[in-house]
Amino acid sequence: MAAEAHGGAPPGLAPQEVDPRTGLALIDVPLEHRAQFAQLAGTVMHYFASVTMVTRKNAAAAREQRHDRWLLVTDSAAFILKSPTMINRSVTVSSVVEVVLAGDDDLVLSLPDGPLRYDLWVTLPPGDRGRVVALLDAVYAFHTQRRLPHRDLGHDPAALYAVAQVTTPSGWKLEVTEEVDGMLQKDALFQKLREDQAAYTEEQAVIDGEFQRIRSHLQEDVARHTQQQHEDFGQFKREYQRLQDAHNNLVVQFDVMAQDVDAYVKLLNEKDREIEQYKRGDHPKVQRLVHELETTKLKREVEDEKRRGQASQELQEVRAIKQQQAALQEQHAVETRRQAEEIQRLTALVNRRDGELRAADAAIQERNGLLQAKQAEIQQRDVKLSERDRELRYTKLLMRDTFRRQVEELDAIRGQFQHYDDQMVSFIQRMVAGHGAGGDTGAIPRPASRGGLSPPPPAHMPPEKPATLLPESPDPAHLDWLTSMQQQHTQQTASPSPYRGQPPARP
Repeated sequence: MAAEAHGGAPPGLAPQEVDPRTGLALIDVPLEHRAQFAQLAGTVMHYFASVTMVTRKNAAAAREQRHDRWLLVTDSAAFILKSPTMINRSVTVSSVVEVVLAGDDDLVLSLPDGPLRYDLWVTLPPGDRGRVVALLDAVYAFHTQRRLPHRDLGHDPAALYAVAQVTTPSGWKLEVTEEVDGMLQKDALFQKLREDQAAYTEEQAVIDGEFQRIRSHLQEDVARHTQQQHEDFGQFKREYQRLQDAHNNLVVQFDVMAQDVDAYVKLLNEKDREIEQYKRGDHPKVQRLVHELETTKLKREVEDEKRRGQASQELQEVRAIKQQQAALQEQHAVETRRQAEEIQRLTALVNRRDGELRAADAAIQERNGLLQAKQAEIQQRDVKLSERDRELRYTKLLMRDTFRRQVEELDAIRGQFQHYDDQMVSFIQRMVAGHGAGGDTGAIPRPASRGGLSPPPPAHMPPEKPATLLPESPDPAHLDWLTSMQQQHTQQTASPSPYRGQPPARP
């Protein structure tokens, strides 16, 4: 029988169609044999050729027997046909253990071991063995999802006798997988594939609808969480604005305080100039004033200790406020981390279901980065604001303590000079009284009280010595000067200083 083959897209014969399940070409019976094998028209077939089947009568037979047959490979089995209607062998491709090769064209389909093992040994037309092996590999992989094992015994076909069981076993009978007339038709195959595709399309539409529903819910959740995050950020922004306003108020108060301090400094400078004018004169009671100043200094130190206690209490209040601020920041950070973890979980769920949501996830991540950058900037501003507030409080305390000390020193000096003025006025009054009595300055009356006139001494008492600071007989010009000093003292005592005996109001 002439060796004729068709299958696996052989040269010169393009396949009419392709089986989409395996990607193998679907062929028809060659034209010259089409009338003889008319019952195979339209069959799902990948290979058709005349081959030689090798068998042995028994294991002791010295020679093999060779039979001219037709080899037909379909989408599930390999058939050996003796005639157009008679099947000699039928081997399911998925049951093949391995493919054994020898020589140039010999091929054995080795079947599982057992008492009914009956391998199929065929000699293919020259050049067809590679295509047949490729067809068997594709069909085997389609049915088992595994690779079909191969073994090549070299160029001597006689080596196949040691591995191939080609003797008909006792009790073996032909089991036909499919009758020739009942083989799968291409039309039926494609109809079934179309039905499967329609069912798959319908099922995919249901899955797509469910997925769209889940995705819409996820998008709503993401939008809700994003809105909540924006609201939290707006609240934090308003709180930051409130702190900023408080800072601005502190700055305004500091400016007002600075202006008050400038005014007090000017006042103190004026008082210092007046004190310097008083110090230029040599007075015998300067030592006593120095002693009184030291006593005043000791009192001031005691008062400073009291003020330090008050300052420590204010510092504790500031620390409590800072702790509350830190607690609020920590609460905000925890809430931000919780929302960020929730968004990441939702984003991961969206990524598992649809690649299209990756863009939304990237946008959310970008917003989170911007929010973290804003939070870092706000934290930096909070740190700066805390430092500025601490500096303002420290400056305020320092300036208040300094101003109190200066006011107290000024009041002490004012009291000393008031005492000095009272003594001077008393002396002037005595001088004026002595001059008005007839020029007798020998008797100087003593003051009964501050600013008052003493009664005249009794007639039997000797006159007292006049003070050594003024001459015994003052001239009229000197008396006029003393009279003017007395009038100035009277005006000053009539309108006392608002700062005498009390510190100025705290700004």
